[in-house]
Amino acid sequence: MISAPSTVDYNDSFGVNGVSGGRLGFNSLSIIPGYGIEFDGWQNIPWDFQQVAGGQQNPQGDPSPNHIALIEDSTGNHLAYANDTRVTDNNWHQVSIEVQESSVSVSVDQGLVLQWSGELNNTFDGFGFSGANGQVGSNWHIIDDFSITTHNLQKPSLTTSCISSISQSSLNVKINGYLTFIGAGISEAPILIFYSITGGKSWQDLTLVHTGSDGSYSALWFPSVTGDYMLKAVFEADENYLGTSNIINFSIVPCIDQNVFSITSNSTLPELSFNSDNKELSFSVSGDNGTTGYVNVYIPKSLINDISSLKVYLDNNQIQYTSQSQGDGWLLYFTYHHSTHSVTINLSSQRSTSTAQPSTLTLDWVKIAILVFMGIITAIVVVVAFVYLGRKKR
Repeated sequence: MISAPSTVDYNDSFGVNGVSGGRLGFNSLSIIPGYGIEFDGWQNIPWDFQQVAGGQQNPQGDPSPNHIALIEDSTGNHLAYANDTRVTDNNWHQVSIEVQESSVSVSVDQGLVLQWSGELNNTFDGFGFSGANGQVGSNWHIIDDFSITTHNLQKPSLTTSCISSISQSSLNVKINGYLTFIGAGISEAPILIFYSITGGKSWQDLTLVHTGSDGSYSALWFPSVTGDYMLKAVFEADENYLGTSNIINFSIVPCIDQNVFSITSNSTLPELSFNSDNKELSFSVSGDNGTTGYVNVYIPKSLINDISSLKVYLDNNQIQYTSQSQGDGWLLYFTYHHSTHSVTINLSSQRSTSTAQPSTLTLDWVKIAILVFMGIITAIVVVVAFVYLGRKKR
């Protein structure tokens, strides 16, 4: 263990001397670029971060008096955080920090407490450590038995899908997926599943499951209401594989007679609705240009017996899809190039035509009727004129 306490007095630890205290060596009057994991037992207010040149505009204060966070460039820039009272419990704790190509995870006492995914700036090439007290009498923050380990690990593939149904007036969702590497299943792997109703701004724990011999996993979820969800499956790294995660958008919409549709996609799914009059399910899909989007749609068989009569339209153009029977429903699948598209799925054998076409047909029939009528009137006028002239001649 290396000990190097600051010689700067607490009252002078701000401004140009602000390299101790709450700054953790990351910033004085300006930021010092880099990433760090902080175990913070002091809640700074926004004012503490406002004087940092190059820092965030209108910075937020610390989330709580006891938190663990991934910070970037400044102690006021929290990329991710987790509130944890162990930060100030005056006990030793085993900490593991795992940095991958596009993710950072932190475990305390062998339990995951923080995970972040995003693009990392990999131009930095150094490590540093610092410990600080918010005030006299605060807890010690000491680092001991530090080690760095690198592994040449492989990154597996993780998939996730969902199907919803109603059983005995209870809404249930079956979550399925696979964890594989080069097509082979990874068995006995723990998969953490989370859900979000805030568009991914916050996540709620759902369950922990383990993969089977073929790498498959499944879970049964009973959400209380229909609506739009995000689901995240996470495989943490082990001694053989890198960690990976998969996020999907999942929407449930009620339809006829207590039935529900469910849609799984890697696209966002706004404007999801079902028109019971013309039996059309409509929604929009959007995603990053240059990528491929997909949609899995579950449709109850009670709404359509013959799947061959079903039609799918993308931006009002009919497209092909694949389908398969799934218990009491049909599972439809189709792909598209990402941008923003409108999707309509018509369950009836006929689809109402657009407004422009009926207007043109109606106008044509009116023209024909008028021409026929004018012809009849003209004929009558000719006949009448002939008869009149004939009478006058006599």
